[in-house]
Amino acid sequence: MSVKKHSSFTLIAVAGLAFSAGLLWNHWQAGLISNVEDIASGAKDASELLFQQKLTSPLLPSKQTSQSNELDLDDATKINGNALTQFKQQLSDHNYPAAVNTYQIILDRGGAQELGLKPILMAHLGMLINSSSQDDFTELTEHYLSVFYDDVDVLLSLAEFNRSTGFLAEAAAVYHLVKSYVYTHRDKVRVEAAIDDFISQISADLVAVEDLFGLTNIYQQMHSLNLLRPIHRLGQAQIYLQTDNIIIARDILVELTKEPSVSVAAEKIMLEHQQQFASGNSNKVALKNDYSDQIALVSRGNQYWAVVEIEDHAVTLLIDTGASMTTLSRQAFQALSNANDFDLMGQRMFNTANGITKGNIYRVDHLEIGRFMLNDAQIAVLDFKMPEGVDGLLGMNVLEHFRFHIDQEKQLLYLADRP
Repeated sequence: MSVKKHSSFTLIAVAGLAFSAGLLWNHWQAGLISNVEDIASGAKDASELLFQQKLTSPLLPSKQTSQSNELDLDDATKINGNALTQFKQQLSDHNYPAAVNTYQIILDRGGAQELGLKPILMAHLGMLINSSSQDDFTELTEHYLSVFYDDVDVLLSLAEFNRSTGFLAEAAAVYHLVKSYVYTHRDKVRVEAAIDDFISQISADLVAVEDLFGLTNIYQQMHSLNLLRPIHRLGQAQIYLQTDNIIIARDILVELTKEPSVSVAAEKIMLEHQQQFASGNSNKVALKNDYSDQIALVSRGNQYWAVVEIEDHAVTLLIDTGASMTTLSRQAFQALSNANDFDLMGQRMFNTANGITKGNIYRVDHLEIGRFMLNDAQIAVLDFKMPEGVDGLLGMNVLEHFRFHIDQEKQLLYLADRP
């Protein structure tokens, strides 16, 4: 395989359902118990290995008190000081595997809080978010979360990183994941506040660029992940009204009239738009001649597959409006890259059925879907299992270029240029 390293890591700002939602979320619940057991087993093995490493660690003192195995106070102070210096230097040198190992050793000794290692770690992550070191952020979070997988602070930092780089679907997926790790009232309040801020920011950003299509999509994804409170659903209904999705808006508002916190506001909106609701009773998605192409789909249950060509090589992709990136399994990409050169754009963290994992992003010169061709498209490559005969996911970074509609009865994907 021939791969060219790109000089800059560019990301497409897209909105859609989280990568793990839909297809991958269906597998997450089933695999959660076994995943936790694997983590627990791995942690036990790692702890035993770490114990052996400590015996010869340069962080340990050269002497102990003659009366006990406890460290002398002066020795402990020196060790902690050396460890703190070492941790800072490892972060500065981007030696993240070593930094996480140092963090783990000090945490095991009970000295991490006294040394203030967590604030140092979070400050470094914040610096990476605000810089162009996106690969460094990915590498550090990958190593850290492989050990401390339920760390709320770092997961919230990862969600913010995904939002800041336009990977809104992955941000939503991380928020959904971190909610499952919230054990205290304080953390619950923090996570809810972070989700509120996320919704406010993406609403402002997407309205500013008049991307209401993307906004309705991310609202839909967050609702499917149970991340929207009634006040957010009220905003979702108003966006649907602006995009003439009258029936969906009405259905949401009817639900909200039963929610005490927003019932008055919902009833007021329904009253203001009652004429639209009346005329919308017979409104259906129109499949007219303004759709310039139609693509035959293969269905399995409520999932639909389409054939797409990447560099003249046909791949079968599962349509996932919740995936922000079009994604290939590593096996499918290997077959594709044997005959093509692809530019490696960088690495990102994705939430999959096996937890948060790192994947590569590549640029492809040509991607064809039906009669349409996209130039300089991006695809993600991950180690994940797909249904037999499927090579990956068709995500929103491709679909966002079109007006599209899936006719489930006829098993057709209708496409037209977006205005």
